Amino acid sequence: MACVRKWRNNWVIDYRDAEGTRRIITVGSKDEGNQKLADISQALKQGTYDPGKAKQKIKDYAVEWLESRRPEVKPSTFANYEYALRVHILPALGNFEIGKLTRPAVRRFLGRKAEQKKQNGTATLSKDTVRIIKAALHAMLETAVEDGIVPTNVAHFKKGRRIVATGQSKGEKQVRILAKVFTREQLFLLLQAAREHADSYVALFFLLARTGLRIGEAIALQIGDIDFVDRLLSVQRNIVRGRVGTPKNGVTRQVDISKQLVKVLGQIVLDRKEQLLRLGMSADLLPTMWLFQNEVGKPMDSSKVRKAFSRILSKAGLPHRGLHWLRHTFASLLLQQGESLAYVKEQMGHSSIQITVDTYGHLVPGGNRQAVDRLDDDGNNLETFAKLEEEEQMQLIEKIGATRRSRTGDLLITNQLLCRLS
Repeated sequence: MACVRKWRNNWVIDYRDAEGTRRIITVGSKDEGNQKLADISQALKQGTYDPGKAKQKIKDYAVEWLESRRPEVKPSTFANYEYALRVHILPALGNFEIGKLTRPAVRRFLGRKAEQKKQNGTATLSKDTVRIIKAALHAMLETAVEDGIVPTNVAHFKKGRRIVATGQSKGEKQVRILAKVFTREQLFLLLQAAREHADSYVALFFLLARTGLRIGEAIALQIGDIDFVDRLLSVQRNIVRGRVGTPKNGVTRQVDISKQLVKVLGQIVLDRKEQLLRLGMSADLLPTMWLFQNEVGKPMDSSKVRKAFSRILSKAGLPHRGLHWLRHTFASLLLQQGESLAYVKEQMGHSSIQITVDTYGHLVPGGNRQAVDRLDDDGNNLETFAKLEEEEQMQLIEKIGATRRSRTGDLLITNQLLCRLS
């Protein structure tokens, strides 16, 4: 008769499989044993559990599983799975028989990853890295359950359980964000240093600070994604490790752009148009050209952008922050001026309002199309980016000839270029 009992100072499940063969499985506790025995009994009744396959090593099963996922997931997700398995999961758990991996072993493994130090000994693995490791392990073992190899997914924890290095509360997370976001004055110093030491990145940094786009979304923008009439950006793509895919969560969105940003982006379009004409090429190529491109016409490399950002912070005398803090800064400045979390959610492309609430705090009233305009300076800072009056904006649209994304206007240059940022 199947049971959970003590054996050699361990808790074990003692049962017979569908062929009558006696099986003994070690578990971490009596409660875990009872739960697993219930899962096994149910799987045996349904005929979906084959304990013979459970002797397969995780490192062997992982190869087959990863390849099976390639056509089913986004390239960026596949790359994350491959990285998590190769660098973290297989070195630690690869020699386990898949049927002998226990929930406590998984909990200890994830806990160690949450506490793991990088080579410099000063920073833990990022929260996102730990999340990717857990997601890859969970997905692989979930498939093993579906394949009838194991009766239960030992990487599945009850909702709300978090494997983290420190028990950081939502409030602590919000305090940390507020402590590290850029102030308006710091943004001015950052852009000023970029103009002096890395001019090719000024417009990109300005766009990140004014739209809250992820770096992969920003470098995947094409000129045709800009609507100069309604002042909108269409976020349709994302580039991760050089591969073009859909934005995070697979959802495209439209993002409001301020008048100052319209001027900056309009200057890029005019410069690109002039370049095409010098080369004797048609201006009809403009809509499909990358907005931020390298010297060979390809999208900028996000790793090079991050390195440039780090150098510019040093030149500006600012504390080191990751490029993603421009995104946090955008959201924080909007909320500080009274915009709603619902508006911030739509601009940021969060999958749910709960993510916005958890990250940026209490809900505030307000929010409209003029929200991004109020991020523009009042004349005391960011003087380089002088405000566009309505007449000047219309002149810009006439010069570019671009109206809405649904059609291509006359993009030939007929007037002098707009003043540069300097």
